[in-house]
Amino acid sequence: MILAVVYIFLMTVVTDARWNCCDYRFTGYNDVGKFNMVYFDRHLLRCDRNGMRQFKLDRGPGKIRFEYECCRLPRRLRTHTFQTVYTYDGNGNLVYLDRQTVSCGNNGIISGFNLLRNPRHDHIRFNVICNQYKRLSCLSMQYTPYNDDGGGHSIYLDRHRVKCSPGYFLNSWGLKRSGDHKKIRIAYRCCRPYKYPK
Repeated sequence: MILAVVYIFLMTVVTDARWNCCDYRFTGYNDVGKFNMVYFDRHLLRCDRNGMRQFKLDRGPGKIRFEYECCRLPRRLRTHTFQTVYTYDGNGNLVYLDRQTVSCGNNGIISGFNLLRNPRHDHIRFNVICNQYKRLSCLSMQYTPYNDDGGGHSIYLDRHRVKCSPGYFLNSWGLKRSGDHKKIRIAYRCCRPYKYPK
């Protein structure tokens, strides 16, 4: 009896350690582009077969990069890649990201995304990579605190860390503006595959 209990405990620890294996990644530092949001297109966030748990813009002297965390996922049904619809880029004003939503729908976990520009360089969209599952268990929508929009300067996104609790992964995110159009925040949803170990 005691041996059986010990075995179950050890298997639980091994399972939790297996699925909670995470690593931090960074895109390369690149030009901030006079604080123009379209310069985000130089950054590819990729977790490969893993799921994205968090991301944040990071600033350096005259440059920016994204830091993000990837965590191991159980075997997925398939990987699905798609692009959102093009929307006007507002001449690179950060707040125009509110016209875009990065979402893997009802059954997907985000494993990567990057900004794309149209040939005329006046519209943007996102390339999104999702790991698909039969069923997800999701939390309620979460929000970063409202903060100054910085007049639309891209670097003000660094005040927002999009982060899911351990055992959960990003399913969707999008920039939102305050009623007075002076502040921004990010709305996001965190999910995990159904019966995934917490």
